Amino acid sequence: MAELLALAANENRVKDIKCALCRKKTPPTNPVQSSNCEHIYCKDCLFIATSGLTKMGRPRVPPQCRIPGCSPKLGMGQEVKTPECIDKAVKAIKGFKEPGRDSIGTRWTGGPKDMATFFRAVCGREDIDYDPVKMPLSSKVKAVLAVMLTWMQEAPDDKTIIYVQWTRTAKSLGCVLESMGIEFLYYNRMASKSQKARALDEFANNPEIKILVSSMKCGGQSLNLQMANRVIITDEWWNKAVEEQAFKRVYRTGQLKETHLVRIMAKDTIDERIIMLQDAKEEIIRAALQDGELQPNFSNYLQLQMLFSEKDKQTLISEMEQETRAKQAKQ
Repeated sequence: MAELLALAANENRVKDIKCALCRKKTPPTNPVQSSNCEHIYCKDCLFIATSGLTKMGRPRVPPQCRIPGCSPKLGMGQEVKTPECIDKAVKAIKGFKEPGRDSIGTRWTGGPKDMATFFRAVCGREDIDYDPVKMPLSSKVKAVLAVMLTWMQEAPDDKTIIYVQWTRTAKSLGCVLESMGIEFLYYNRMASKSQKARALDEFANNPEIKILVSSMKCGGQSLNLQMANRVIITDEWWNKAVEEQAFKRVYRTGQLKETHLVRIMAKDTIDERIIMLQDAKEEIIRAALQDGELQPNFSNYLQLQMLFSEKDKQTLISEMEQETRAKQAKQ
């Protein structure tokens, strides 16, 4: 992880620097720090300025640093490596495949460009000319793996659906499952119709594939997934009903096995606030059903305020009721 952090720090360091020799490149191309000061130039610009011969055939005298207030002579120093070196190294490999592909060759796509760079860096390929690093696992991914592996040992014939919200979580799980040699499938909205259809068919009919990694929105509604009977929810949703709908993909008419649900939560994080918000909304809805006149209406502003405040559940419920009644009074 330290290597990746160093690359990211270097990227931040050079992003606003313009090469003071060519005065064109921001950031400098293949950045190199001068050997006698901390300033950074394009590699080619610095090489031309500090090496070779003059027109008279004499060794070139390196000029002073071009940054105002800096007087040392320029010299070829160390390269300032950024995440771009990972992408360049990968492009030099024939047939490179990004890690984390499922059992039918599907990648979990989406997310910013730097995310792809990160997963290329942790693939562990020995033929890449930078130092490969191991995948740093988050506490949530570790917890998911612990539950999944326990279930696989206790009930090896059962199938499990892992619902995720974030691309990083899904791709991290995919990389680990692939490296462990565990057969699995992806199901998310970025996949084509044919890929999704094939994933469901393989999950239903291939006895070797026990794991489906799915997004909550795409795989949590309108699907019959009773070929599985175990569910892990890694990321809490604002609306508890969405999580319940996801679980009901397996807990439904025709299910012949006992069903199991585990929700992964991180202590002392926003996860706890989301659960509190879910419970508060549930109590308001329950009260509305008894009242008959109260129509729950939760604004995004109020929900965000609740997530990032330190209010307790009863205060949340009281404020939700006040907002709901105030809106109804205006109608």
